[in-house]
Amino acid sequence: MNEVVPTTTLGKITRDYGDGFYAIQPLGTIKGVEWQPIPRVPMCQLGNKNINQIFPFNVGDIVPIAFLSFSQSNYLESDDEGDLDSDLTNSFADCIAFPFVVPTASNSLNADTITINGNVEQSGTLTNDETTSSGIVLTTHVHGGITKGSDKTEKAE
Repeated sequence: MNEVVPTTTLGKITRDYGDGFYAIQPLGTIKGVEWQPIPRVPMCQLGNKNINQIFPFNVGDIVPIAFLSFSQSNYLESDDEGDLDSDLTNSFADCIAFPFVVPTASNSLNADTITINGNVEQSGTLTNDETTSSGIVLTTHVHGGITKGSDKTEKAE
């Protein structure tokens, strides 16, 4: 009988199913053997019943995961050469991923739209090609009807 060992580690997203579930390859080895990919791992959401945040994750992102190792151990101990990306080898109920990306160098968030409801505090430098606020392009915006004086009243710098 196999011992069920609770396990937490980091995993690399190898597939996005598009429905909040991901295939994740646990990093590291057990007895020198790499873990097999775990299919259909649900990604936790941050929030409560009134508000939550769903972050777009990408293939290649490194995230923390928690899982039970018995299905992995069963595979390692068996002679079965079956499909590794199946619920027969790995049960999605064995694993859950946490929505925190582990920094690998510089992380970027690529999404068509990001909506933040509430106050935003930022420190540091905002660097981008162009910023538009309420239809006003901030890098080229000038105020009309102002007499030029000693201040800079032309293009933004």
